[in-house]
Amino acid sequence: MILKIILTLVILIITFVTIKFVWTKDIDFREWIVSKIPNIPIKKEIPNLEYGITSLPVHYNVDQKIDNITWRLNYTTHLMTIVNSSGDNLYNLIVSINFPGAIVEKKVESSVNVYNITFSSFNKPIELRDNNNTLTKIENVISNYTDISIEKMNKHSTLTISFILDYRNKPKGYWQYDLSYEYPKKENEQIRNRIINPIKIISETPLIIQVDKSIDFVGKDSIKATQDMYPFSPLISKPNGKFIQVSNFKGDINGIKIEDGDAILFSTGIDYTVNTNMNYK
Repeated sequence: MILKIILTLVILIITFVTIKFVWTKDIDFREWIVSKIPNIPIKKEIPNLEYGITSLPVHYNVDQKIDNITWRLNYTTHLMTIVNSSGDNLYNLIVSINFPGAIVEKKVESSVNVYNITFSSFNKPIELRDNNNTLTKIENVISNYTDISIEKMNKHSTLTISFILDYRNKPKGYWQYDLSYEYPKKENEQIRNRIINPIKIISETPLIIQVDKSIDFVGKDSIKATQDMYPFSPLISKPNGKFIQVSNFKGDINGIKIEDGDAILFSTGIDYTVNTNMNYK
């Protein structure tokens, strides 16, 4: 009995010494075991990003100065908010908006852990010509379109931007809210997400708009968006093709007086095709 115990101990000692020698010299058994565990990929969820446009019920008096803007009857104020409520930092955000009205003013109202915000727009003057195609006026304009670029939004960050819109009439067109951003898929690799929602007019007097999140155009067949150019004041088109600018315009559309044969030019614009590819921007 004692002999069996001694032999068993000797065998265990030899086995232990052998395993230790091989482990330290040739094979790391722990790494070997881990290497045999199947590599199951983990699906990265898209970060939760809240966004939208809220129309404010402001009641300023006509001709009142608001942040160096002389208020008109048809001006309205709207807040665009983006909240990164996810646990990921987001990068290279681009927001492209086609509003159903001209952008009089835009500015950052609040920014928490958001970096390098820049605006761009396309306000090319329009050429006005008479019936003989003679240039009669070059008119400076404001546009309904803007791009907002954001270098980085940290997790749990918020951005609020205000817009003053000049809404003169309900134009026939297509208005979109196009948002795209990058988020980390794994180390040193980013993946891009994109959302394109239509903007709906809820009310015209005053103008109330809303981003319709129930519709996403990404990956759909080609859609259209409208880029409008608005003269600072409406123009009256005369029968001879010449244009007269409405003087002392305070935003009262119904108060514009015209003669027989005249037409009012509130805005001019084009419809263009939007690339709905996920990675386009």
